[in-house]
Amino acid sequence: MTIENSKKWFNNKPLLIALLFLFPPVGIFGMFKKQSALWKKLLYTFFALISSLLLLVFILAILNPIDYYKSGLENFKNGKYELAIKDFESVSSSNENYNDALSKIELSKNKLKDLELKKEQEQIQVLENLKSFQNKWSDSIVSTWNGSYINKYSINENRDTIFFQLNKEATKGKWRDMAQMYESVYKKNLDSLYNSKLKLEFNTSIILLPNKEQEEKNIELLNRQKKIQMQFSSWDGSHSALKDYVKENMNDPSSFDHVKTTYADKGNYLIVQMTFRGKNAFGAKVLQTVNAKVDLDGNILSVN
Repeated sequence: MTIENSKKWFNNKPLLIALLFLFPPVGIFGMFKKQSALWKKLLYTFFALISSLLLLVFILAILNPIDYYKSGLENFKNGKYELAIKDFESVSSSNENYNDALSKIELSKNKLKDLELKKEQEQIQVLENLKSFQNKWSDSIVSTWNGSYINKYSINENRDTIFFQLNKEATKGKWRDMAQMYESVYKKNLDSLYNSKLKLEFNTSIILLPNKEQEEKNIELLNRQKKIQMQFSSWDGSHSALKDYVKENMNDPSSFDHVKTTYADKGNYLIVQMTFRGKNAFGAKVLQTVNAKVDLDGNILSVN
């Protein structure tokens, strides 16, 4: 740097920094005229702009202070009572409208309480309408079946689930498939009525409950059937115990050839009939049939 350049105003570091913060355009011009690294120029310029912006905001705030009373009145007029309370609480005690601001705070609080009370009453009314609608709709479903499929209904406290009670006859057999179909149909119907009649989007589950006594019988019958099926081969349908019994009493067990097995359920026992081929005492392979009485555990009680 020459002696002449060192006398330039932009090479006066204290002056340049002052200009950057007090008169950014002049300071930035001088910063880029000064011989220094580019990153320094950008860094100084960035902080100068930020500081100048903050200073400008501060000056504007001093010159144009926020009129909290006026802002509070505007929010109060527009029904923004929570914002109005914050504004009125910010009014200085030296302000000529201070006392009125205090009264507006209480008035805003009362307005908020009134709104909350109105909202609660509306929610109560919506719930009452929902209860009435659900009960009438459920009554119509029960009366439609007239006890031949559904006996009664109940609704939980949250009103989000309606339970329909099936009778004994409806609980027999594969009742679950039928119940799932009706649950789906009823839910779509109810959701549609909510939107069209109540103008309310409310999710309600529909559940069909089996008759407890009949469902217990269903379980017993299912377990009994499984117990019986376990006695027979899944490969050829033969009765395992009877097959073993026959083979043990044949002239040539290796000649045993199962043909067909059927059974009749007699309640406490089964009558099993098995047709098979096997060699007789003369070595000829003949078709034979044997009948056996077996218990539900598969034990052979008698054979003829």
